[in-house]
Amino acid sequence: GPADGPATPNTLGNAFLGEIDRSNRAATNSYGGTAQLTNSDKLFGHDNHVVMGVSVDHGNTKFTATSELGTIDPNNLFVTGTGVFINQPDAGLSPVDLRATNTYTGIYLTDTFDVTNKFSVTAGGRFNYAQIDLQDQTGTNDLLNSSNRFQRFNPVIGGTYKITPNLTAYAGYSEANRTPTPLELGCSDPNHPCMIDTFLVADPPLKQVVSHTVEAGLRGGWGRDARTGVLSWGVGAFRTLSDDDIIHVASPLGVNNFGYFQNAGQTLRQGIEAKLDYRFDRWNAYANYTYVNATYQSAITLSSPNNPNALVSDAGVQFVNVTPGDHIPGIPAHRFKAGVDYNVTDAWKVGADLNVVGSQWLIHDDTNQSPKVPAYSVVNLHTSYQITKNIEVFGLINNVFNQHYYLSGAFYQTGGFVSAGGAPNLMAQLSDPRAFVPGMPLAAYAGIRAKF
Repeated sequence: GPADGPATPNTLGNAFLGEIDRSNRAATNSYGGTAQLTNSDKLFGHDNHVVMGVSVDHGNTKFTATSELGTIDPNNLFVTGTGVFINQPDAGLSPVDLRATNTYTGIYLTDTFDVTNKFSVTAGGRFNYAQIDLQDQTGTNDLLNSSNRFQRFNPVIGGTYKITPNLTAYAGYSEANRTPTPLELGCSDPNHPCMIDTFLVADPPLKQVVSHTVEAGLRGGWGRDARTGVLSWGVGAFRTLSDDDIIHVASPLGVNNFGYFQNAGQTLRQGIEAKLDYRFDRWNAYANYTYVNATYQSAITLSSPNNPNALVSDAGVQFVNVTPGDHIPGIPAHRFKAGVDYNVTDAWKVGADLNVVGSQWLIHDDTNQSPKVPAYSVVNLHTSYQITKNIEVFGLINNVFNQHYYLSGAFYQTGGFVSAGGAPNLMAQLSDPRAFVPGMPLAAYAGIRAKF
C-alpha cells in the first residue's frame, strides 16, 4: 500500500520465478581426546577386565547461507540468478549467519567378569553431558539464539556363553541417548518452518532421544588361516524402543519443501542382522543382510501437505492421524550387500559388490497409504594397484548395468505455478503428487592415493 512506499515494478515479464539457495560456508573446527585406564587383575580367582575413561569432544561450526531470486528455463528447468537476494524473515528466507558450538563429555566404566571359562558377564554404564549453543551472527534473528544442556546416565549389561569352541551365544540390554543436532534445534518451530537443510530460523527446545535396546544372537567361525580357508558368521535379533524420537514434519503453512523437526513420542525398530565372511587363498567374499521393522508406537497428528490420502481440517490444513504400528517412511525394511575381492598379484586387486535395497514408504506418507518407492539393486566394480608402499592407483565403475532406480520419494504439489506475469502461463503441473529422487547412473572414476 501507499504507506509502504511504491510497489516494485515487475521487470521480469512472464518469466517463471525460482530461487538459488546457497550454503555459502559450513566450516567446522573440532578437537577432543580420550583418557582410559584398564585393569586385568583376577577377581575372586576369576579373570576380570575393567575399562574406565573419560572423553571430551568440542566443535565450533560457522554456517552461512543466502537465497537469490532467479528465473527458471521452462525447457531444462535450469535456474539463472537475477542478482536480487531475498530477505523475508517472516517467510524464513533471510540470509543466515550462525555459529554453533558444542561440547560432548562422557565418563564410562565397564567390567567383564568370567564366571566360568565359558560364561562371561559385562556390566557398566556411561554418563553423557552435552552443551549445544547457537548464536545468530546477523544481529537480526534472536529466535536462533539458545543455550541447550542435555545429560543422562546409560547402563549396559550383557553376557556371552561359549557353547563350543566355534560357537558363541550372546545377549544384552543397553540404553543410549542422542541429543538434538544444531540443525534440528535451529529448525523446530512450526510457526517458522525451514527449507531443510539450508535455512535455520528458530529453535524452540527439543527433548533428547533415549533408546532402550535388547539384542541376542549367535556367532561363530571355522578355520585358522587363509591358506586353508577361514569362515566367520553371525546372526542376531534386536529390538530398540526410542522415547521422544525426533522426526521431520512438512510445514502446514503451504510453502513447498519447508518443514521443521519435532519430538514424536515412541518409535520401535526391531529386526535381524546376519553376516558372513570367507577368506581363502587370494579370495575374500562377504555377505550382510539386515531386516528392520520401523514403526511409530504413539498416536500423533502430523501435517501432510500434498498427500492424496490426507484429511483436511476446517482451516484447510491437510493432516494425517498416525496410529501405533504405522511404518516410519524412508526406511527400507530389507538391505543386502555382498561382495568379492581377488588379489591377482600382491599389488593388484580386483573386486565387485552387489547392493540390494528393499522398497520403502514415501517420506511423509506416515500412514502408509500411497504406493512405495520400488526396491532396487546395483552392481559396482573396483580395482586398485599398489605402485609403492605409499602410492596406489585405483578405478571404480558404479552401477555397471546402468540400472534406473529411485533412492527415495516424497509428496509434491501438483498445481504448478504461474509466471511473474500471472495466468495463463503455467509450469510444472503434475498429475501425480509423488516425486522421486533418481539414483546415480553408470559412472566411472580413476584416481591415485598417496600417504606419507
